[in-house]
Amino acid sequence: MGSAGLFLQWFGAILGLLWFLFATLAVLLALAISAQAMLDRRSFGQAVYMGLITALTVGYGDFVPRSRLSRCLSVLIGLLGIIFTGLLVAAAVSAATLTVRQVYGLPQ
Repeated sequence: MGSAGLFLQWFGAILGLLWFLFATLAVLLALAISAQAMLDRRSFGQAVYMGLITALTVGYGDFVPRSRLSRCLSVLIGLLGIIFTGLLVAAAVSAATLTVRQVYGLPQ
């Protein structure tokens, strides 16, 4: 892997981390401003969970995990879903690229 590929990997990782931090802080700010948050005294851990669920685009449904373990598992499942989707897309693109190179006689 060249230096450009390594740079792009690090850039993507840093960008992802910044997106997570932004989403977490945005939810924390929204919770701090709302009247319900003032009454319920929501914690930073709850804001981190809400930020992760928002960033993973899982959303908020009728069934919501209550315990810390179930919240951690739901975030883990969301992360695994993103990883497996990325791997599936990468495998499909790689197979398509290899096929096009073989059909047109391009170097591999």
